[in-house]
Amino acid sequence: MSAYHQIKTLLEKHRIDHQEVYHESVRTSEEAASIRSLYGTGLTIKNGMKSLLVRLVLKDKTSQVIMIVVPGSKKMNANAVKKFFNAKEIKFLSHEEVFDVTSGVEVGGVPPFGNIFDLPTYFDAEVLENEKIVFNAGDKCVSIIMDSKDWYEVVKPIVIY
Repeated sequence: MSAYHQIKTLLEKHRIDHQEVYHESVRTSEEAASIRSLYGTGLTIKNGMKSLLVRLVLKDKTSQVIMIVVPGSKKMNANAVKKFFNAKEIKFLSHEEVFDVTSGVEVGGVPPFGNIFDLPTYFDAEVLENEKIVFNAGDKCVSIIMDSKDWYEVVKPIVIY
């Protein structure tokens, strides 16, 4: 089942109100915000959610892949992540690794639902400052708009900073 269908199933199962926006393919948060504004969503880049897949290299030389979610207007704070995990190093996954870990989702389309990929999900608390959030739903041509509190309840992410 595609990431899009897994998200739709999860939202329907939990009876979560959401809206879908179909648009041309986007890769960056800036492109997504620009396109979404054309559809009258009233949302900005800050409402967007950036899902980053990284490999933590811990001091004992073990590694772990995790998802970190930040507002579309921000970059991941690598120093805060390293400190939180007491990690030696953080590496972004390559395009090929993202595709493999997500069973076919391309960079730019990864949704902020690490749980559907069996990935621990961590997030920047600023995400919850927005009542509404928007993200690519496993497809760079489909965005989902929903309440941030509903996302938090379904994904159960851990605050990292």
